[in-house]
Amino acid sequence: MLHLSPAVSVAALVAAQRRGLRLREWLDQVVVDAVTGPAGDDDSAKRMLKEATVALFARVAVSSPELLEGRWRLLWERVRLDESFWRYPTLTLDDIESGASAAPVLDEGQLRRRWAELVAATYLL
Repeated sequence: MLHLSPAVSVAALVAAQRRGLRLREWLDQVVVDAVTGPAGDDDSAKRMLKEATVALFARVAVSSPELLEGRWRLLWERVRLDESFWRYPTLTLDDIESGASAAPVLDEGQLRRRWAELVAATYLL
């Protein structure tokens, strides 16, 4: 879910219409351009958008992957199937007896490092 003010929503709709895209397609393209585009004057803004996008994707993917649709779902499947994105907790016998989870945990650092590669492979087919 993305919360936008009415003014931002109208601006996004107009920009999408000018390009002949649905709003979802336009938003996807904005994210891809921001993450994979060449560094410009606003490099810090692009970096901040990348960090926010990675964090949002990681939280949605781990807690509610069924909400991901389209290419976001494909991106999740790439991450899910690649062992390098997952860390397995080291548990002691006491941890296991106390019911600690041995389930793998998404490594957000690895996700950040490989984000541009993942997005390019998923969105720029």
